[in-house]
Amino acid sequence: MALLEELNVYVAVLDIDNFKQINDTFGHRAGDSVIIEVARQIKFSSVGDDFPSRYGGEEFGIITLGTSEEDMIEKVENIRISIADTSFRELKGRHVTISIGVQKLLPGMNKEELFKGADTALYTAKRTGKNKTVINNIPNIN
Repeated sequence: MALLEELNVYVAVLDIDNFKQINDTFGHRAGDSVIIEVARQIKFSSVGDDFPSRYGGEEFGIITLGTSEEDMIEKVENIRISIADTSFRELKGRHVTISIGVQKLLPGMNKEELFKGADTALYTAKRTGKNKTVINNIPNIN
């Protein structure tokens, strides 16, 4: 347990807001370019023991090891703000936003609970207005 507390493992799930509307309005090529740019910015912001990946569709994940909660929040908020500040030529200069859910690995938590916690936080961000980061601080998420 002591190693877990020292290691600090976080999972963030990032989702492009209103992505279906982007595809419906501007086409799948434009949607693909948005996915590519979001992935590029996530990869660019990842350092050291960060493991970014595409989670599925318009969702991405980042597993981070050894960082503080403050550093993790700063990292994902910088990504969120950077993406919101990006103008997409394929969208006629419009911007997109992302919502983010974060969960810290807690003692006794298995991988399903870790990802479920991040997903729960993501859906809270979506449900409460989008374009925000929500940290799941609930120790028991079952």
